[in-house]
Amino acid sequence: MTVRRSAALFLCALLLAARPALAQRYAVENLDIDATVREDGALDVREILTYDFRGAFTFAFRDIPRKPMTRIEAIAVTEDGREYVSSNSTEPGHFSVAERGTSTRITWRYRAKDEQRTFTLSYRITGQIQKFPDTAELYYKFVGEDWDRPIGNVTATVRFPQPVPESALRAWAHGPLQGSVRLATGRVDFDVSPLPARRFWEGRILFPPDVVPRLALSSRDPRAAVVLAEERRWAEEANQRREALRRRSEADAARQARQARLEVPFVLTSIALAVAAMIVFFRLYERHGRPYEVTVHSAPGDPPSAHPPALVGYLMNRTVGPPAIVATLLDLARRGYLTVRETEDVSDGRPTTGSNERRGRSPSFARTSATSSSSCCGKRAATTASRCRASIARRRNAPANSTSGSRHGCLRPRKPDGRSSSSNRRRPRPWASIFWLARASRSPGWCSAGYPDLVPACRRSSSASSS
Repeated sequence: MTVRRSAALFLCALLLAARPALAQRYAVENLDIDATVREDGALDVREILTYDFRGAFTFAFRDIPRKPMTRIEAIAVTEDGREYVSSNSTEPGHFSVAERGTSTRITWRYRAKDEQRTFTLSYRITGQIQKFPDTAELYYKFVGEDWDRPIGNVTATVRFPQPVPESALRAWAHGPLQGSVRLATGRVDFDVSPLPARRFWEGRILFPPDVVPRLALSSRDPRAAVVLAEERRWAEEANQRREALRRRSEADAARQARQARLEVPFVLTSIALAVAAMIVFFRLYERHGRPYEVTVHSAPGDPPSAHPPALVGYLMNRTVGPPAIVATLLDLARRGYLTVRETEDVSDGRPTTGSNERRGRSPSFARTSATSSSSCCGKRAATTASRCRASIARRRNAPANSTSGSRHGCLRPRKPDGRSSSSNRRRPRPWASIFWLARASRSPGWCSAGYPDLVPACRRSSSASSS
């Protein structure tokens, strides 16, 4: 009982401990990025992240991708106008910054449970914009591959310090094929919805170099032709993937439409086949499967037929075992060939001394041979019967305390083993008696009982007589 109670308590504790972990989840509903290009080539970025929490959470982090020569500074975290404090404390309202190879991780602390929260991250990136004699290039990865879950909607807007005509701007977006890029006067808009997990989203913009007059040249080689050739090749590859995706989508839509058209006929055909199968089944059952009516002509307890039990056992089991032999004995007693009466002596199945020991018979079958004196199988049965009658005569003429006869009529009882109490007798072995029955069934004395075809000795005797 103690083990069961301990196991039940452990299981309950495990379920209670696992329930918060299973129920704890969050989703990033929205990520809005607003980047403003400065005249010195720096990029002021402001990100607004909206989280939907289910369960209790205490911190979040954001990995900002950066190039080896870039630098991220002026980092700030706010929520609803309240600024977080830069420190390594784990208390709510604090944030910390750590450099991680090609990214910078910003971690901020809070307490949230089953609610939606919005945080604002601000930082400045220097070295992200490159200036060439013919153009200036901004190549920036808004979202890296480190996000372990999808983002519902990502929007990024790049603004310039002065109005730039739309004709002087070139922009490309890299990432999922469903993303889009739009040009407007003085800005470029990027949008993707949704952004799958472990997928990046980046933008590339070419704009006039005089927009960043305070930025030094990165190289004196022209850059615009190289960028246009790269983007043209990547655009062709993206268009091929987009065309393959469109064809796959059209094929899926056509297959779904075909399935929808075939759904109703399929259901109706299935119902019709099921009904037809049921009708055929019941018709066949009415004709062939219904059991025949049996009229009972015998009273309960009487054998249903006149077939010998041993024959019935052989027809059913392909063998004649001890149960069939016992049933044969009872059938012989019912038909009057044997007399069954209750005695106080119990045989243990072992042979006793006397003439019948050499023949391998048990006391019960010695009496059987005496009763069935009208044997048809020859001299052996007659001799046995005469000996039994002589033993009975000697017992009747002997004194009361004499042991010359036997209660069984044919055998002398075993010599006593010194134990006076009847409770000290050896325990009987019932299966041994059955084995003696099997041996006795081969005796010719069974021929007169009406089973000449079941006893091999009778068949041999009959064949010898006929020859």
